[in-house]
Amino acid sequence: EILVTGRYDFVLKLPPVPQDGTYEIRMGASLNTLRGMFQIYFGDSPTNTQPVGLPIDQRESVSMIPGQPWVADEDLNNDPELMREADRNLKNVGYMKAPQYMMVNGTETMETCRNASPGTPALRRIITTANMKKDKSYYLRFKLAIENAKTQFMLDYFEIVPISIVNGTTPEDIW
Repeated sequence: EILVTGRYDFVLKLPPVPQDGTYEIRMGASLNTLRGMFQIYFGDSPTNTQPVGLPIDQRESVSMIPGQPWVADEDLNNDPELMREADRNLKNVGYMKAPQYMMVNGTETMETCRNASPGTPALRRIITTANMKKDKSYYLRFKLAIENAKTQFMLDYFEIVPISIVNGTTPEDIW
């Protein structure tokens, strides 16, 4: 977990990709009202990155996602087909539920982050899709986009997923 407060503007170097190709870059984090809003930039130089997408507001609850596509698996009777459809609807607006393997408070509660806290659950945000080369470095820049410097930037993990998996004939599993 990375947690930053203040008037932040920082750059993270991504790990290398295993082969040349197109990748979807995702960011996993939990949302809550203490978080802030930031713009993400992407590029192959730490001093020359370009904005990708709209600013991300980590204060938002899932009810603020356009079309309100977030649905708990239990509300779908854990039906795999309905869960996949709900996941597709969420992904169509740039979000994904957290992976099934992540637990709230470790294994203490046995509640997965995938369905935790319908208001402000842990979510993955699709940052961008980019052509990347295995012998090249890539960077993400995060810059506070609001005046309140007491808010938090929060990051749990990144996923760098080959487009062949993202758009594969077999849907990604929830793990």
